[in-house]
Amino acid sequence: MRGGGKNVRPAPEAVEFPSSLTKLAILSIPSFLIGFFAAYDMSQTQGALSQSRFAQVAAVALGCITGGVLLQMGLDRKPVLRIDQEGIYCRRPNTGLIPWSAVAGLAVGRALLVRSVLMVAIDPASDPKLLERLRRYTTGGMLGMMAPQVRRFRGQLQNRPVVQIPIAFLAASPQEIQRLLEERVQMTPARR
Repeated sequence: MRGGGKNVRPAPEAVEFPSSLTKLAILSIPSFLIGFFAAYDMSQTQGALSQSRFAQVAAVALGCITGGVLLQMGLDRKPVLRIDQEGIYCRRPNTGLIPWSAVAGLAVGRALLVRSVLMVAIDPASDPKLLERLRRYTTGGMLGMMAPQVRRFRGQLQNRPVVQIPIAFLAASPQEIQRLLEERVQMTPARR
C-alpha cells in the first residue's frame, strides 16, 4: 500500500520472447530433406532432375539455405518480441518500438499464410514519424483481403493501420502472449 492508502499495482517487468529452437528445427527438416534428396539425385545418372544441372544445384542450394536460415533463427537467443512499460518492441519484422500511446487495439489471430499473428492497430493520430516508419509493416490491399480476421479487426477499429507480427515460432504459445498483453493493457495508463 502506497500513495495515501490506495492499492497501487507494481509496474510489470519486461517480458521477452525469443524464437523457439524446437519449432524452427522441426520446420527446417523438410528443407534439409529437399537439399539431401536433390544432392542424392545429382549423384544418379537417371535421377528426376538429371536433365537439368541447374535445377539440381538450385534444389540443393534452396533446401540447404532455407533449412540453415531457419536453424539460425532458432539458435538466435535475442528476443524477437519484447513487451514492457514503454510498449511493444519487435525484431522480426523490425518494427522497433511501438509505444503504448500509439496502440489503438490488440488481438491475436490466425492468418492464411502465417499461422498465428499478433495484430497491433495503430492510432493514426499518433506520431507521424512512427506512422511513416511502420507504413511498410501495416496491412492493407491484398494482404488485408487475404486474412479475414485482419479485415474484421480493422473494421472494428475504424480501418486503422494494423501491424501483423508473426508469433507462431516464438518460445511461447499465442494464448500466453495474448494473456500477457491483456494484463499489460489493463495496467497501461488510460489513453485519449
